[in-house]
Amino acid sequence: MIAFLGLGSNVGNRLLNLSNSILKLKNIGIKIEIESPIYKTTPMYKLNQNNFYNQVIKINTDFKPNELLEQVKQIELKMGRNLNAEKNSKRIIDIDILTFGNFIIKTNDLKIPHPLLHERQFVLQPWRDIAEEYIVVGYKKSVNQLLLSLNGKENLFLVNNYEAAY
Repeated sequence: MIAFLGLGSNVGNRLLNLSNSILKLKNIGIKIEIESPIYKTTPMYKLNQNNFYNQVIKINTDFKPNELLEQVKQIELKMGRNLNAEKNSKRIIDIDILTFGNFIIKTNDLKIPHPLLHERQFVLQPWRDIAEEYIVVGYKKSVNQLLLSLNGKENLFLVNNYEAAY
């Protein structure tokens, strides 16, 4: 099944954290179809923390949606994320399931499509870079249309190779 995941990190070596999370996804049998460029973004909700590095990846998986959620939570834990920390606080890694095929799921533990993706430039910009015309189930709009519908502009910068090295 094709799914899109949003990755984010604002603790430690953010670039390495994103790379390690992708490696861990591969190690559990998930095929990475394509990776977006990485963007540096200012925090959206809690402003007094480090900038984030954000990325979107397209994956192919045999896991069911709830199994994928469990797997990504295990990866977050193994990488040192405190899942009991205050919402929107700093994190070594954050892996969000943005979409999973054409599934619409609304449970206490899992909401697909991700309920806030339409208001997050730090998700939509890298996603557009790899799947501009992808129609997001539940929104009936393309990733590009969702991005263009955002009113405000976040501080979002493409991470270049020089910056990533430091």
